[in-house]
Amino acid sequence: SGSGYEYVYNKDGKVVLKARAVMEEHLGHPLPKYVTVGYRNGDRTDCSIENLFLGLRAGIPLDNLICRECGTHGNFEIRSQES
Repeated sequence: SGSGYEYVYNKDGKVVLKARAVMEEHLGHPLPKYVTVGYRNGDRTDCSIENLFLGLRAGIPLDNLICRECGTHGNFEIRSQES
């Protein structure tokens, strides 16, 4: 695309960002819509798993990210709503 992002078809036949598809494949489940995938080195064509990281879409209050089990802030694992 003109924006530098690469797109692929996912398992459902929908066009998605390649980085998102790579991350979902790596994690083994779909990402929630509020989760984004970023590029550590800024190169939008480098979709190696080592270059990708998870983030949150703008507007997601960080106060909402509290561990459901222990009630603390800290290390979190992003899971789909089906998990």
